[in-house]
Order: sequence, then structure tokens, then C-alpha cells
Amino acid sequence: MKSKLKASTIEIKDLKKSDINTLFELFQVYYENIEESQFKSDLIDKDKIILLRDHVSKKIKGFSTIKIIEKKILGKTVIGLFSGDTIIDDGYWGQTALTMEFFKNLMKTKMKNLNKEFYWFLISKGFKTYLLLSKNFKTYYPRFNEKTPTRFKTIINDFSAELFGDEYDEEKGLLIHKKKKDYLKGAVAPIGVKELKVPEIKFFSERNPEWERGDELCCIGRVDLGLITKYLSRTFYKMFKNFHIFLLLIVLCSCTQSGDKIFEQEKKNLHSLMIAKNKKMQEKILDEKFSFESLEVAYVQTGKKYYSWFGHVFLRFVGSAKEGKNDLAVSFIGDFYDVNVDTLKAYYGNKYPVLSVIKTFEGFVDEYTVKENRSIYRHSINIGDEKKARIIKGLRNWIVNLEQAGFYGFRRNGCTVLLLRLLNFGFSEIDESKQLFPIEVITYLKEKKIITLSQPEINFHNYKKELENL
Repeated sequence: MKSKLKASTIEIKDLKKSDINTLFELFQVYYENIEESQFKSDLIDKDKIILLRDHVSKKIKGFSTIKIIEKKILGKTVIGLFSGDTIIDDGYWGQTALTMEFFKNLMKTKMKNLNKEFYWFLISKGFKTYLLLSKNFKTYYPRFNEKTPTRFKTIINDFSAELFGDEYDEEKGLLIHKKKKDYLKGAVAPIGVKELKVPEIKFFSERNPEWERGDELCCIGRVDLGLITKYLSRTFYKMFKNFHIFLLLIVLCSCTQSGDKIFEQEKKNLHSLMIAKNKKMQEKILDEKFSFESLEVAYVQTGKKYYSWFGHVFLRFVGSAKEGKNDLAVSFIGDFYDVNVDTLKAYYGNKYPVLSVIKTFEGFVDEYTVKENRSIYRHSINIGDEKKARIIKGLRNWIVNLEQAGFYGFRRNGCTVLLLRLLNFGFSEIDESKQLFPIEVITYLKEKKIITLSQPEINFHNYKKELENL
């Protein structure tokens, strides 16, 4: 039995020579008419590559290349993420490592370009690639049940001309190579009578009749926050179809009943230290001289630990310090004061008070980006003095009167609900009862036109520079 695949994305320039040779050898297994020089030339032209390695042997068993395009089309800046050559060893077919890693790349690119149109741009040599598009994207073209609208046709044409020049046939929407070009071996993904009963496959075959000789259908799928939310929801649903199993998993992950008295005392001491330190920071918010210029909602991407699987949101008070990195920010978590946390009550509420954690913005960057390698995406909110006063009054009330914020509950009164409740003090149009995942909060606030501008991503590689630029 094959072990699982592990996916990672690296820059093309970081590929080792031995890895490039392995990629070509793998490509040869599934494609005819290959020239090594052309393969390497195409590879070097890309920006990144997703590598799929056997989790045990660490050998490369698949890959997919990525190139980012940015063009001005019909008066608007449009971003495209182009998928190049993609291959997975057939012994590992059916695994989701590539899909998950590719989605992470889509999500990161979208978060960097929230105010721009963004599309997955692919050229399909075989119907399986086309089905990935049709099954996962609400808005995609070309498609069997709708004529491609002019704007989307223009985007396809511009992207295709940018990358392939006169090899792109605009009338047919096909990439027809004039030079010798690789193509899938017939046995890899044949189209038979059974396949032709599927409307999407039939459409692909009719639009690209010479696919077996390497012609490629040029396609796009629109990437928006709705698509990302849908994908995250579906992924978590598949992981936790049985909700009781989900809760059991959380219990097992968070269980700390070791019986070690020394460990328990150390944990209590750490909690007391954290509370004391946070009270000192809260005093800065309570100080009547505290002021700020505007707000930023910060979205923290999902992490590897169970409690970070859904991401996080917090609020930065821009201009509250002389240096941007020292601006105060607030994050809402539960005050889990027990040595052995009651996980069910942490999820549903009714036991643990809400803790308004106050840190400098740099402190949160250190916590999430430096220590956990999670990117932070910032979104600006323009806000007048009256709204600022109501929001800071609400926060102060929560800090002084814990019962006003209520008991923490992961879903019912977690970071997203509390953040929306706080913003509701200033923006009455916000529905404070909404129960959203962190990424959905950004979508919701954009729909309400409360978020006005997206700022550069802060990640593990650029956080020092970005903090200095604040």
C-alpha cells in the first residue's frame, strides 16, 4: 500500500538539479513526444512549483507548476494563477494533498489581491483537468450550458496571448502548438462511450477534438471569497461528517489530564502570569487618553494545531502608538483557567469568560507569524470619531464587566462573533448574531462596504520589513 503524499510549494529557483531530473523522468511516464530541453525551458518560465513527496521515502511522486499573471483588461487589473504541467504517480491517485496545497495557493493569492478580479487560468490537455474546473467553480468558462460572455472571453484571450503568442487560436479558444509538443499517452485518460455521456466531457471533446495530439483548451475559473468559504466548509464537512466524532477529536487533542502535580502547578502559574500581563495592557485601553486614527481587521490564516484549523480574526487600533508596530490590538479568546479544560463547555459556552487579549500588533505577529508560520492579512476600516468612541466604550465595558461580553463559546461566542459584536457598537448595520468562520468575516464586511482597503500580507519571510513599514 502506498503511503500518503506530502505537498509543499517552493520557488522554481530553489529546485535542485536532481529534483528537475526526477520531474522529467516522472513526466516521461505519462506523456508522449517529449523533449527534455523544452520541458526544462517551460519549467524555468514558471514562478512556483507544488511538489508531492511520498511521506515515508521523501521521493517526488507528483508536481504542478504555477505562474502568476497580472494584466489590465477592459480597464480593470486582473490577476491570473496559471497552472502548468501537472502529474501524479498513478499509485497515488485519489489523494487530496495536491488539491489542498493548490487551494492554499489560490487563497493566498486572493488574500493579497482582495480588490482585484482573480482567476484560475488553465490549459486542459485532458478531460480530467477540465472536470476539476467544472466541478469546483461556480463561475467558469468555456462551459457546455452557456455561451462565454464577452468579458470572460476577453480575459481568456488576453491571458492566452500573453503566455503563448500566436500559438493561441482565438476563434477556437485552443492552444495549437506549431512546434513539437508533448501530449498525454492514450491510456492515461481516454474518452470512451461512457465518458461521452457526461455533458462536460462531451463538451470538452467537441471543443478540443485533437486533444490526443496535444491541443489544449484554454479556460478560466473565477476565484472569490465565496469560493474559498465554500471550499473550506466542504473540506471540514468531509473531515467531520459525524459532529460527535469532531467533538471527541477536540477533546482528545486538548486533553491534559496527566496527573502530574508539578505540570499542573506550572500551568496554573503560566495562566496567572498571562492574566497579570494582560491586565497591564488592558489598562492602556482603559486610560482616558487612549486614542486611535482608524481600524484594521486582521485575518490570520489557518494553522496546523487543532485550535487554529479555522483561522482567527483580531482588531488593530491604527495610530494608537507612535510606531505602527506598537499599535495596540485586541483578540478575543476564552479564559480557559482549568488545568483540564472542559472541552464541551469551551465549544458551547456557559463556563469560561471571554478574555479580551490586548497586545501590540508586533506581539500578535510574533505569536501567529513568527512562532506558528501563519500569514496575517489586514483590511482597513475608515471610521469617524463618533463610531470610534462607541466602539472603544464597548470594549472598555467588556474589560471591566466580564459578564457584558458573555461566556466564550467557540461557535456561538468566539472570536468572529465577538469581533462583529464590538464593531456593531459603531456600525449598526452589522448583524452581531451572525456565526461565521474567520474568512467569512472578511467577505461579510466587504459586502457591507465597511472594509475599504486591503493591506500587504505579513508572512514569515517579510514580517520584519512589513512591521518597519507600518
